[in-house]
Amino acid sequence: LPLLTEILARIDADKSLPDATRAAAIAIVKDLRREKELNQAAWAIASLPNQPPEKYLRALQYLEEVCAIDPDNRESWSTRALAHHLLGQVTEALAALEHSRELHTAMKLSLPSEDLTILAMTQHQMGNVDEARTTLEQVRHSASRNELEWRKLLSEAETLLKVPRAADNAELWIGRK
Repeated sequence: LPLLTEILARIDADKSLPDATRAAAIAIVKDLRREKELNQAAWAIASLPNQPPEKYLRALQYLEEVCAIDPDNRESWSTRALAHHLLGQVTEALAALEHSRELHTAMKLSLPSEDLTILAMTQHQMGNVDEARTTLEQVRHSASRNELEWRKLLSEAETLLKVPRAADNAELWIGRK
């Protein structure tokens, strides 16, 4: 999936296009709204552990474009935090999560399970194992944007933190929102 900057560069580089056609194509591309498509592509990459760093970097490029177009896109900030976490960029992951928290607070929303799970994994990455486990415990009391995708992320976090799997301990999750 090409970025808008890549599409614009291709159009600009195509010297076979008449100037008027090039200008019209550039105007059309600049008006494209692809935030949802780019965020989905980024999540598809970032939600898979153990990918080459280039893939996570590409996901970040998608998310940077989304966040530049729509800085209030909460899902993109969450996905951005996950990509930074997977690249070992702890400071950037925490900054993206903080931005997501601010957006949720402004809308009087609680943090979704995805954000708390990413936070727990990042805390663990920083060596704060007890804090990470406490954060993961909070997940039981939060709602997720996409339960199926979140369960995959949760499984990854449980493995990382070496805690009992929720799927094997249903009694821990009774009453989940």
